[in-house]
Amino acid sequence: WIINQNIFTNLDNITSINPKLNGTIKIKYKEKKINQLHLKKANIFINFINGDIKINKFYLLFNEGDFELKGFISNINGYKKLNFYITANLTNKKQILKTLNIKNDNNFKLPKTMYLDGYINLPSYKINFNKILNDGNQLTQKDIKVYKNSLENLLINEGIVSFFDLKKVRNFITEIY
Repeated sequence: WIINQNIFTNLDNITSINPKLNGTIKIKYKEKKINQLHLKKANIFINFINGDIKINKFYLLFNEGDFELKGFISNINGYKKLNFYITANLTNKKQILKTLNIKNDNNFKLPKTMYLDGYINLPSYKINFNKILNDGNQLTQKDIKVYKNSLENLLINEGIVSFFDLKKVRNFITEIY
């Protein structure tokens, strides 16, 4: 759907990089054709540093908005953890809801901007948040717990690749908002 999922099928294996591997990966993409929820642009810059992975930029631009992830995957004694900072800007909420096949009514409170700061324990896919902002408003600890539980149960219970599963994203959004 959004991105060819074959790219992400072995994403978990990327975190098992040989500690002697050091280097940089840069991926740039510009749109070539128009379709629904089409990826218009991607800029991905990743550094491999002695078995750790630094995500300098993982930026995706769609017709409906943009998404940026920065983070660091560390591997300390077999314990893999992804520290992340995510920003998302939704410029066309109606189109997103249509693409996700969610009924658009006035009660649906999908924010235009989101900021998430936290980490994921990669072996167990447990997530913790330091901060979540929706439209600039910081969520309460109670709301953060709802996000955490929904993300773990609906979205990342089978791995990071689930973030690219349209059905799982739809289920998460309808439960949260």
